[in-house]
Amino acid sequence: MSKKVYDQSEKPTRKEIAIGIVLVIMAIVMLLADIVVLPQQVIVQIGINALPSGYMPKYLVVAITFIVSFIGGLMYIFCTGAEKHRFLSLSLIGIAVSLISLIFSVS
Repeated sequence: MSKKVYDQSEKPTRKEIAIGIVLVIMAIVMLLADIVVLPQQVIVQIGINALPSGYMPKYLVVAITFIVSFIGGLMYIFCTGAEKHRFLSLSLIGIAVSLISLIFSVS
C-alpha cells in the first residue's frame, strides 16, 4: 500500500499550505534556538527520583527533532486524506520535543 501524494485534482488549500509553511518555519526557528541554547549534553531521560538519568549529544537531539518536525510540515502540505493529519501530528510532536528539551536543559 503506497502513500497517496496529491495529484492535480486534489491540490492543497491555501489554509493547508499556510499551516505547512508555519510548521516548517517553526522547525527552522527551533533548530536555531536549540543550536544556540542547548548545552553539549542534553537531558533525554529523567529518573523516578526526578533527577536526570540519560543524556544525548546536542547535535543528535537537534537533528532528530528538526528532521521529524520539518518532514512532518512538508508532508502535511503534499499529502491527502488521513496521512495529512498524521504528518501534522508528527510535526507538532517534533516541535514539542524540541521545546521540552529546551525547558529541561536550560533550567
